[in-house]
Order: sequence, then C-alpha cells, then structure tokens
Amino acid sequence: MLPEHAPTCRPDGGFTLFELLLFIAVSLILLLQGVPAVQGVLDRLQLQARSQLLHSSLTLARSEAIRAQRPVWVCALNSKVNLEIQGCQSSWNMRMSDWPEGVLVFADPAGQPNGRYDSGERLHHVLFSGGAVQVRASQSAFAFSAAGRLLADSVPRFELRSRQGQCHSLQLLPSGRGQWCRQEGCCA
Repeated sequence: MLPEHAPTCRPDGGFTLFELLLFIAVSLILLLQGVPAVQGVLDRLQLQARSQLLHSSLTLARSEAIRAQRPVWVCALNSKVNLEIQGCQSSWNMRMSDWPEGVLVFADPAGQPNGRYDSGERLHHVLFSGGAVQVRASQSAFAFSAAGRLLADSVPRFELRSRQGQCHSLQLLPSGRGQWCRQEGCCA
C-alpha cells in the first residue's frame, strides 16, 4: 500500500506548466544578458566592413589614376532616392563633412578636365547602406594625380564611427597611400 503523500509518477514523463515557464524565464534572462555583447560585435563588424569599402575605393581610384595617367577624383556620393547617381555632394566648408551615402570615383575625359562629375564619368561608386556607421572626412572631394599622389596641398582625413562610439581613422598621405589608426584616441 502506498503512503498518502507519496509523489505520483506522470505516465507521459513530460514537464509541468510551472517547470516550462521557469525554463522560459531563465532562458530569457540569459538571452537578454547577451544582447549588448552581440550588438557590440555587430557594430565592430559593420565598422570594419565600412572601413574596407572606403579603403578599397581609395585604392582603386589611386590605381586607376596611375594606370590611365590622368587625374582621378574621389568625392562624397550624392544619390537620388532610387539610388541613381546624381554626382558629388556640395561642400559646406565645415571642419569635417559627412559622407553618408557613399563614395564616387570619377575621371574627366581627356582634354576636358573640370574636376566636376558629369554624366558618364563614373569609374566606381560604393553605396553606404544603413546608418550604423558614420563616415566623415576633412574634404568633400579630392583627386589623385597621374603619379598616384594627392593633387591638393591638404591631405584628406576620414573618421568612421559606430553607434557605440568605436572609431577608425584613415589619413591619406601626400603620396596617396593611406595610414589607418584603429586604436583608442584616433578620432578627435
């Protein structure tokens, strides 16, 4: 004969509603603890990806200038709502200008250099999708010479900043090559 208060065995061997709710609550707490860490990793990856896109565009512009033996321009992309290229963003004479839409690389036709984007002059463009990483530069446009050097007296400096404040900095040298800084204190 069984005692009156002996535990009863469930024939199906499943979980009670209380056990299931407790499991869900503990799992949810653990998941919420990990979300900020995952967001930090995603921001870092987006910052790296944007940095690589910018660097590859600048490298392509410099290489094209040397290959074609003509100046090649780089500017902040200005695109329409449907992402059709409209040209370069206008300069606002600020210390740092935003490059929110992307990068445009173009070259004027031989014998018609004007340093402005005209239809058909595009060599390359990169669209920056989403606003997870802010790209700013000390200039809204600059050019590489046929020797691959910068044409301007001042050298462009780029800052790429994630939503969480992580920052990469790219300083173009007069030679046209870039120098990256990916440590604390690189950005002003």
